[in-house]
Amino acid sequence: INVWISGVDAGQNLFISSNNGFNNKTDFSPGPVDTLTYAGADPANWNSIYSVTNSQIFNHRKNFRNLNYQPIAEIKNWPASVSGRYYQYLAPFIDYDQDGKYDPLKGDYPDIVGDKACYFIVNDNYSEHKASGGQPLKIETYGMLYTFNELPDVVFARIYVVNRTDKHFNNVKMSIHSGIELGNVNDNFIGSIPSKNVAFAYNADNNDEGHFDANQPLAGIVSLNKTSSSILYITNDTNAITGMPITPESHRNFMNG
Repeated sequence: INVWISGVDAGQNLFISSNNGFNNKTDFSPGPVDTLTYAGADPANWNSIYSVTNSQIFNHRKNFRNLNYQPIAEIKNWPASVSGRYYQYLAPFIDYDQDGKYDPLKGDYPDIVGDKACYFIVNDNYSEHKASGGQPLKIETYGMLYTFNELPDVVFARIYVVNRTDKHFNNVKMSIHSGIELGNVNDNFIGSIPSKNVAFAYNADNNDEGHFDANQPLAGIVSLNKTSSSILYITNDTNAITGMPITPESHRNFMNG
């Protein structure tokens, strides 16, 4: 998920973090921020997607009291309680014994939504902002992507943005930059239903050559709990109007629609 986040401080200075899906540039790095310096953690220690299923959690809850039981890596490595100068709780979990610490051997387990969930932690204050060229907000972003067995074609996402600093930002905006590629990428169109907070992509003709053929592909993004202020498209070129922005201000202009 390519998330863009921006805001302005009391002096009207712009702070922004983004991703560029066209050339794989990003302002974000894996891991949380140091609670004292707000510097991003070493990404080598956090470059993980934490995946777990409801069936794995159910099996853990049923067996954790058994002698010689060892939790699987998906349960054991859930990044709930960590050491170091980071916020104490970085991932949601059920504290079975209510001791304030994540310990699967004592019955604790990940608190997920859906039948399968993937969780990640990133920050915008470890490396140079090569995507937006802007100043970091020094934030942590948590994402939980999840699916239900009954809805195999739908992926849900919950995105949490946390400002650990004492700096206040006004007019904060968040955008999703999605490069939807439906089979043959040379004949995709996009559309939107503003009243439903929907953006979608579809095949431009009746034949998706070499991929879906006559089976018409369609993919969409829906904002379920926030109202979309605007929906627009970006072209992978230097077009002055529609091309990928290259300055912090031009990124913000796109976020403003």
